[in-house]
Amino acid sequence: MLKYIYSISVAVLLALCTTSCIKEGVGTDVQETGYLYVSLKQDVTVDPVFKSTASEDMIFSLVIYDSDENIIAAYQDHNELAASPLEVPVGYYRVVASSSPVGTAAFDAPFYSGETTIAVRGNQVTTATVVCTLANVKVTAEMSEQMLLLFSEYVLTVSNGVGTLVYSSLDGTFSKEGYFTATDHLTWTLSLTNTDGTRYGDITETYTDIKPCQHYNLKFSLGERDEFGGSDVSVSINGETTDKTYDLLLDFEAGIRPAVSASFDMNKVIKFVEGQPAEAKFYIDIPGGAKYVQLSHANSDLSNNSLPYNFKMMNMTASDRTWYALRGILVSEILDGARSATLDLSGLVSKLPIGVYRIEFYIEAHDGRTRTQYCNFEVVSAADVEAVSATPWACLAFLSGKWYPEEQPDAVSFQYRKQTASDWVEVAADKVVSDPLTKTFTAEVWGLEPSTTYVFRAVSSKEKETKERTFVTESAGTIPNMGFDAWYQSDGVWYPNPDSGNFWWDTANGGSKAVNVFPTSPEYNHKIGGDAAAKLESKSVALVGLAAGNIYTGRFVKAITSLTDPGAELDWGVSYTSRPLALKGYVDYTPGTVNQTNAPYNNMSGKPDIASVQVFITDWSAPFRISTASGKFVDTANDSGIIAYGIMDFNQTNGYIEFTIPLTYRSTTRQPRYIVIAASASKYGDYFTGSTSSVMYVDEFSFVYEPSQLTEEQLAKVKYK
Repeated sequence: MLKYIYSISVAVLLALCTTSCIKEGVGTDVQETGYLYVSLKQDVTVDPVFKSTASEDMIFSLVIYDSDENIIAAYQDHNELAASPLEVPVGYYRVVASSSPVGTAAFDAPFYSGETTIAVRGNQVTTATVVCTLANVKVTAEMSEQMLLLFSEYVLTVSNGVGTLVYSSLDGTFSKEGYFTATDHLTWTLSLTNTDGTRYGDITETYTDIKPCQHYNLKFSLGERDEFGGSDVSVSINGETTDKTYDLLLDFEAGIRPAVSASFDMNKVIKFVEGQPAEAKFYIDIPGGAKYVQLSHANSDLSNNSLPYNFKMMNMTASDRTWYALRGILVSEILDGARSATLDLSGLVSKLPIGVYRIEFYIEAHDGRTRTQYCNFEVVSAADVEAVSATPWACLAFLSGKWYPEEQPDAVSFQYRKQTASDWVEVAADKVVSDPLTKTFTAEVWGLEPSTTYVFRAVSSKEKETKERTFVTESAGTIPNMGFDAWYQSDGVWYPNPDSGNFWWDTANGGSKAVNVFPTSPEYNHKIGGDAAAKLESKSVALVGLAAGNIYTGRFVKAITSLTDPGAELDWGVSYTSRPLALKGYVDYTPGTVNQTNAPYNNMSGKPDIASVQVFITDWSAPFRISTASGKFVDTANDSGIIAYGIMDFNQTNGYIEFTIPLTYRSTTRQPRYIVIAASASKYGDYFTGSTSSVMYVDEFSFVYEPSQLTEEQLAKVKYK
């Protein structure tokens, strides 16, 4: 089979800048750019069998992504780009093209899609081709000449579970080409009426392993069945499509295969309303006499409601049928050789939760004929909206819901309340974000209380009560002594903790104890609140050069005395499982001039010192062992264990100032295990670089959990969404 494709040519013409790509001052970059053009062309080798009604003026939409998968441009009509070229920087781009989809099933309406990646380089023209291939499953049907003479009416119904097409001799659609969204199965049913008006029993079949770009050509003719009672099937793969030609020999005198019908159209996804009476009856015909009858499924909700994953319906005892009947599953007596049976799942379906369900019947008759038949149904809410899930933090939660009609209902939103309260809180309409493509809507709720159970539900203008769901907000954890009020001394060393049995914070004092230098101490006069603040002084130390005044969550391990590589080992991090949005506190900083340096910060000599406060949350399995002597530090930019990170540098403050450090979350799903908070009077003190006269006071640290306490700019840095 010859291919039938569309090709979109994308020409990229670079416009040379008047200046070369150089920096002209701090933060100024001049980059080369290019222009994207798009034209559409059609392959002229059109196969007469695999044909299409698409024409050369077919419209394709275009989406262009940069190397970071950001959308830089989108066009409903590819011709827009040809009319108005798009200027882009030099780099790599992905171009995705697709024709307009027409739904889940349609006649003569194929859907094509394709993509390619292009590299835009300097001073040259780059041309790329997007090959758009068929993204549907194609189904055609043919009747033999003998069938056309013997039957006056023939109707073929084809369904993929979400869409249905009827090929009929009555309206001329039998010869049309049908295009279906690829699902996990394809079912056809043929209805025949001969020239004297006799209507035959429907013939049906289901195919699986359905993939895009497959062509199912169903050829119906009369003939003798083979020894297996089946049909001749030939499959060939040609070019870009897979041809599946089924030569179906219909033998009306040798008996009829088993079949299943229902109190509803099994070719469609029937919808039942949650909690309301349902009619879900199935009628099983077995002309050749029952040998084996089974219903199968893979749904836990069906299993939890007493329907086994593999439900063998033959030769059940009366007590078994009674047991199932009490659970809404009514099965007629099916003995060996039975020619008919019934299964009533009405009582079961009325108890099922909202969801999509699929069951499969397998029937084997004594004449060797078999039938595998599927049924898909959905249980929907009595209302037109439904709450789906909640993602809670300590003082906020993300609520999600969905709607069921094709069109979005009016006034979709949420209501919520504490589990112990009776009054509902309405979520304002301007807080709701809707996605018509997925028929979902979300809202972000603030002002919640930590460690509290809430109830929420979806609402709309229909004013129908919907299913209530619950969520529990996270804890708003803290760390002892964040106000730096409690201190104790041991062997002349100050520790920022109430006693040795409650140890959360430590300092560099242990490293300089041998030379009787203590950079960090309590401050009882110059403070913001409470009993004390922490005073951090960077000081000169023999052999080492500098001991930065610092304070951190963790523990000092040991000093490393060496003439060549002096330093210290310390463990950073204490246990912590909450997710704050920011760290706030107070800082008073007076920097000195840097007079102690070490690689790689020798260029800091003679400049004003810098103080810093940093905080990061991790899922490490243990505290991080730092070694200043060997240069082992936390790589805050690349450490895979860091869940959230924030830092702020300080220059001269002229007294206490309040600060807020937003925590930028790199993951919103991983569970925190440790937290590091570290303040230093000399930011590069780990590298023995700073001023021996820098002094920093810190006081009243606390966490921010309520988003209303942050500015929009600060919230944007948190990236908690």
